[in-house]
Amino acid sequence: MKAALEYTNFNEKKLGNIIHIAGTNGKGSTAHFISSALTNSGYKVALFTSPHLFSICERIKLNRQQISIDMFNDIFKTYFSIIKEFKLTYFEAITLIAFKYFEKFTPDFSIIETGMGGTYDATNVLENKIPVITSISIDHEQFLGKTLESITREKAAIVKNNNPIFLGLNNKTVIKTLNSIYPNKNIITPSKEIITQLKNHFPTPYYKNAALAKVILDFFKTATTIEKINLPPCRFERYDNIIIDGAHNINGILEILKNFKQKPVVIFSSTKDRNYQKIINLLSTKSTNLILTEIPNNVRSIKVNELEISAKNITKESNLKIALRKAVELSKNTDILVCGSLYLCAEVKKILKGF
Repeated sequence: MKAALEYTNFNEKKLGNIIHIAGTNGKGSTAHFISSALTNSGYKVALFTSPHLFSICERIKLNRQQISIDMFNDIFKTYFSIIKEFKLTYFEAITLIAFKYFEKFTPDFSIIETGMGGTYDATNVLENKIPVITSISIDHEQFLGKTLESITREKAAIVKNNNPIFLGLNNKTVIKTLNSIYPNKNIITPSKEIITQLKNHFPTPYYKNAALAKVILDFFKTATTIEKINLPPCRFERYDNIIIDGAHNINGILEILKNFKQKPVVIFSSTKDRNYQKIINLLSTKSTNLILTEIPNNVRSIKVNELEISAKNITKESNLKIALRKAVELSKNTDILVCGSLYLCAEVKKILKGF
């Protein structure tokens, strides 16, 4: 990745103030809060996030406007030979396209979300930046390790020689590990006052991510407000009594469930690389009914006929439309939660908009 960018004469300085975000949960919403607040205040803001819901262009935005497909194609064609020569992966190629697009428009701020981990993530070619680490929990164990300490070390590799570090709400293991890696750096976390202030404006866990965004904005002394910013798509997004949220690991799902006064009906699917059996076991105890389904047109989706289920309140339905209808029938006066994957949420949005 470094070699490919050097070959294109990439100049990192043209990305302005770089805010580089790693973490297990909350990266996307934290990036969204910062980007929206800065854009609302008149700054020129670049935003790189993943994954996308409907179009690859959603990943690359300037002042909230996604790159046009024509511009994306033009940049891709321009650097196609370099992408091939340096054997860039799908994510690396998109990262290169994003960086070259942002470089051309010279933003005041570039908010860059890591794809996975930190150490070897394609975005970690960036050197001079404000490093941000959101909440850390167990996820992608096969790549990042099976302990909070090993995962924290992976994420913390984005810090490099930069100071301070902005850290979201985390348990003592994460904080202790980060302090051991960077004993001489200033680690800034949201105050209880800011967290309490934003708790009235956003559902769990998004007020925590908003609080992290606010301390970063305060660091830059920007006259921005965060309270009235809408959440990005598929983050506790409500359609009548159906709530869709991209939470896809144990910690993320437990946080989302805190918003429900009564046990909801849950529709769940995920990609095969997740610890889906553990999540299914959890959801069967946290829901009145759990409907397991598949993500349409996704080769990585779990297959319900391969799942061994014993709990009586679990139903298997491979067809997502039928799963939604069953959930509506079962819900009565309770809410329906769709979770497990942003890809699943995107497909549900398509169906709901067609109702």
